Amino acid sequence: MKRRLFMLTSPFLFGLLCLWLLWPGNMRVQAAQVDDRLVMKEAHLSLTVADTSTAVATAINLAESYGGYVLNQRQWETGNTSTYGELTFGVPADQFEALLNALRTLGMVEDEQLSGVDVLATAVDLQSRLDNLTINQTRLRTLLDHTRNTTETLEVHQQLLRVENEINDLQGELNFYNGRSAAALITLNLTALLPTPTPTPLPTPQSWSAANTAKLASVRAQENAQAVANFAIYRGIIWGPWLIFLGLIGLGVARLRRRAAPIQPPRRTLPPPQATSPPKDE
Repeated sequence: MKRRLFMLTSPFLFGLLCLWLLWPGNMRVQAAQVDDRLVMKEAHLSLTVADTSTAVATAINLAESYGGYVLNQRQWETGNTSTYGELTFGVPADQFEALLNALRTLGMVEDEQLSGVDVLATAVDLQSRLDNLTINQTRLRTLLDHTRNTTETLEVHQQLLRVENEINDLQGELNFYNGRSAAALITLNLTALLPTPTPTPLPTPQSWSAANTAKLASVRAQENAQAVANFAIYRGIIWGPWLIFLGLIGLGVARLRRRAAPIQPPRRTLPPPQATSPPKDE
């Protein structure tokens, strides 16, 4: 009897359990547990756009419409007339994906990087340490009111200062994680699309002509003659006076050497020997 009763009631109990688990209130609890995270989200998006200035203005308007704000803005150009832009937005974490999808429509996506770090465990550890230090701070303040001499007062006061400094450090670190998780970062890089250059037409080939070759040769010969004449005139004007001056100095030095040389007596020239005729035989 009990076995039959159990078999009849077990499906009913199982159905009630499933209904309780699927009840909207319990679903909200499970969703809250899933969403109870501290995730620092960040994205880097690179786009190629038609005009950088227009894309920058549109991106700023989109960020403001989603509750975001500009943290950094920069525009510059390069020698090849390419324009670039870089923007960094802070946006509420619940609007992160929506703003990212809107920014993708500004141009052609070249690169995209998404990252997220869950810091819930770190935040929980910081909060636990902060609670313990707060309890220790309360105890030290109570002990400070009941010190009996100056030495005990100074010792307790130093411990209290150390605990308060640690509390301030932990509170600042916890505030950073909470604030950084509440706002995501999006870095947007923009590059202007360069227009396609117009191809240069090839020159029309010209037929060979002896007259054109002779005319070109005469022109080249005339240019060479003019170049030689210009070189001679130019060098003559620059170096001519110096060459004349050096020539005069050389001429004066030669004359001085001739005057300083000793006068040698003229050499006597002997008459040529006369040929003697051989004696005649008698």
